[in-house]
Amino acid sequence: MKWCFLVNDADIIMDFLGRFCQEVINQGDECLVVFNSSLVEYTKRRYFPEQVKTISRTDWLKENFKPQLRTAEGISWRDFFASYERKKEFLDLDYRHSVDLVEQHIQFFEYLFSSQKPDVVVNEPPANVFTEIAFHFCQTHKKQYIGFIDSRMHNRIDVFDQEYTTPLYEKTFISLRDAVISSKEKAFAVNFISDFVSHKKLPTNIYYQMDVMRSSALTRYLHREGKMMPFWLTYAKRRKATKDFDYETETKFQYRLRHPWVALKRNVQTRTAKKYFRFMDPQDEFFLFPLQFYPEASMLVWATYFCNQVEVIKNIAFALPFPYKLYVKEHPMAVGIRPPHFYDEIGSIPNVVLIDPTEKTDHLIKNSKGVVALTSTLALESALIGKPTYLLGNVFYEYHPGCTKVSSIDELRQKIQKDLLKPKKPTDEKDNVRFILSYFKNTVPGSMYLEEGKPDSNDYAAIYKDIKNKFLSKMYA
Repeated sequence: MKWCFLVNDADIIMDFLGRFCQEVINQGDECLVVFNSSLVEYTKRRYFPEQVKTISRTDWLKENFKPQLRTAEGISWRDFFASYERKKEFLDLDYRHSVDLVEQHIQFFEYLFSSQKPDVVVNEPPANVFTEIAFHFCQTHKKQYIGFIDSRMHNRIDVFDQEYTTPLYEKTFISLRDAVISSKEKAFAVNFISDFVSHKKLPTNIYYQMDVMRSSALTRYLHREGKMMPFWLTYAKRRKATKDFDYETETKFQYRLRHPWVALKRNVQTRTAKKYFRFMDPQDEFFLFPLQFYPEASMLVWATYFCNQVEVIKNIAFALPFPYKLYVKEHPMAVGIRPPHFYDEIGSIPNVVLIDPTEKTDHLIKNSKGVVALTSTLALESALIGKPTYLLGNVFYEYHPGCTKVSSIDELRQKIQKDLLKPKKPTDEKDNVRFILSYFKNTVPGSMYLEEGKPDSNDYAAIYKDIKNKFLSKMYA
């Protein structure tokens, strides 16, 4: 079996992928590593085994790209959207440049799948034009895409074989019967739910993000840029000849020049943001909407058509029955990211209240009439607590019986009115237990957050075996 590891500018996952790549080789399989840019080849090559075959997308395009428009069946502008939102501030993404960028990926993956013939493609779940088009080619060539992502369970890893989920979750949930659930499994699920909704235990990625937030942004920037100076000097010399084929490096090149000012701006906005936030009023009757960090794949890919959160909030607020309020809770990690006019516009909506990010989430959920969300983890907490939970985006936990998937604001309005007139029976403990176990049984033990200099406790042989048995068994048969 031939594995193809895609390497882009995602920082956290690469150490994990490099060690997993070594395990794949140890198991006797063939490996290929594809670098999306000269920057990631310079910074990420060290994570992967020396003997592995590598291909540079940038180098291949410089030699082989033919700038003519061809129709690729199944590719749409949506596949480009996540990268457009992240890069538009730094790149000239008019029609011609955007078409060239997408076409470069199409031509490269046509070459990769026709000449290298990978059986399995590995990265995160599709999150940008590079991985979206790779996922598309896996589907059209009937090959397996494996996306590793941090789990909501501490020291577990989610493995998605679709854009935002794996069908194994729902399939296991449907097949689980109370009679086959042991008392030990039930106790595990009940304890997990209690810790999860009270935030006594957090997913591994949250601990990592908290550590990053505590450290000095300026110190991290100076340390990183000091090590990168030789590369940037080299890139600056040949930039004119390569930048049209190396959008990822060009974006970082532009960003590094602006970073000190961005950090200063965030510091100022963090201090001024506090004046916009309020705490819950016990007299209020309200629905709750959690703001999400932006830009991230959880919105750009999983909730593409609802990612303008100001407009979404306005639409939800005016879809609520009179005189309910909409509480909008800020994401703790996003404080300082959003400009004042973002809060001004939301705060001008008559029935919207901006809630302080330090307000206890479980307290808000329990006092609400329900939660409306895109793909936020807060909505999963709501479903587990037993509150009506309405989802506008696509997310892995949407099969939970307490979740209601809606495709439009008008459908949301109708569902809320119906549920207020005739409330649904709250999700019982049995369904919650089945849900947690269906999720747990299809994650793998381990962590993608590996700190340099600290021991790696992951059992990569066990992870390989899990992936093979759960996701590749048909291919191995």
